[in-house]
Amino acid sequence: MQIDSQERVKIVSLKKSTKVINTVEAYISSYEGKNKQGEKIYSTWKCYFKGEAYYKALELQPKDIILLRKAKVVNDYNYEKNKIYVNVVCYNFEIAGAEFGY
Repeated sequence: MQIDSQERVKIVSLKKSTKVINTVEAYISSYEGKNKQGEKIYSTWKCYFKGEAYYKALELQPKDIILLRKAKVVNDYNYEKNKIYVNVVCYNFEIAGAEFGY
């Protein structure tokens, strides 16, 4: 799935990848709406910042809120573990302004 909009996410944690060159690995949190009781629902995703987003991601801190400008959701299947990993790959983003509070 391709993301080409203003999806707002919060950085949970991040580090420079030791496995893939020019990649920052992070966990991000996205707001998904409210449940029947009116409580907010969030999803947590493993995110890889690559390309143009790599250099910008080096400046990010946990709790920063960003707008995903160009990203995609990918399914990676590990045959040895017989497991599917759903991740986000981000190619461009912007720091969200105050109007995009979380």
